[in-house]
Amino acid sequence: MPITTFGLGPYTGTHNGNDFGLCEGPKLIETTPHGQEIRADITGDSIVDIVYRGGDVLLLITFKSWIAETRNIFWPWGAMGAMGLCGRLGTDEAHQIVLTVVPNTPAAANAFATITFPKCIIAPETSIVTPHGTVEQNVPIAFRVFPTGSLPASQAWYTTT
Repeated sequence: MPITTFGLGPYTGTHNGNDFGLCEGPKLIETTPHGQEIRADITGDSIVDIVYRGGDVLLLITFKSWIAETRNIFWPWGAMGAMGLCGRLGTDEAHQIVLTVVPNTPAAANAFATITFPKCIIAPETSIVTPHGTVEQNVPIAFRVFPTGSLPASQAWYTTT
């Protein structure tokens, strides 16, 4: 009898509805909550509470495929090698990423069937290192995931099914 149940297994992915090919390792969701710490003079420098102030989400994926869709992901601001027009908003250039569990794997029975990120774009200050030559291509990319939704209380970075 196993100690616990694991949701192990690969996920495929699409960007803006297009398959983004092979990836290496897991796709990682990094969530960082923000809060204002509250201190009281009676407790010195001790934190007595926090005020939740939102958060940030990054999606981390290592791409292996050098196909048109991955090149669009790597540089959404224009053609590869071109600077593109400065001053545009990331939310205007962001696209949906959907991760889908591969059928007939333990993850299909024990993990999310899909994880949908409605608005993603390569995170600012992400260095894009693309190997060219007789080596395997591993291009790690960090995506900024923007919250979507109409009201602050109903906004979400991603949804799961």
